[in-house]
Amino acid sequence: MKSRYKSVEGSAYLQKDILSGAIINTNEKEIERARLRKKQKMKRKEEEAKLKTEVTQLRSDIKELKELVKELVK
Repeated sequence: MKSRYKSVEGSAYLQKDILSGAIINTNEKEIERARLRKKQKMKRKEEEAKLKTEVTQLRSDIKELKELVKELVK
């Protein structure tokens, strides 16, 4: 029986799935590093979204404070 995977020339850790044409990385350390990068990227995006929400809320609060000050000055 023929193997479903074929080694990619020039790389010890890459295999090509003959059926789908996908390139598969078999280097466990590299896979773990990629997972860590993805997790860090997701965390950064969540932090950015949180900061945007906070900035929007602060702007709203400042606007409200300005209106109150204007009322007090009248």
